[in-house]
Amino acid sequence: MRKLTQAEVKVIRDQLTKKQSGKCPLCELSLSKKGAVLDHCHDKGTVRSALCRNCNGMEGKVRTAAIRSATKEGAIQWLLNLAQYWKHHDENPSSYIYPSHLNEDEKRLLRNKKARAKRAKA
Repeated sequence: MRKLTQAEVKVIRDQLTKKQSGKCPLCELSLSKKGAVLDHCHDKGTVRSALCRNCNGMEGKVRTAAIRSATKEGAIQWLLNLAQYWKHHDENPSSYIYPSHLNEDEKRLLRNKKARAKRAKA
């Protein structure tokens, strides 16, 4: 491994983008040249991949949150546990719905009610 020069960052980013078929490995959307960034590990400095700007920012925020919830060493396991938790609860095994949650029909009815009230004022 060798340390890149600042001038090499763009070249390596473009090479990785091409190797990734122009797609962000996280969101799988197309990487525009302007939006692609060279992602790296902030602990080791190792270059990981080219990510879209949004995913790169979110990756850092999620990592920070995971470390705060666990430890630096336990962050990966915490994230794996979170993914399993979401997958398990996707089918709603508790069979309860939170009281303030609105389904799509309830949201539509509320929008219509607000629109009618606005028209009545006019």
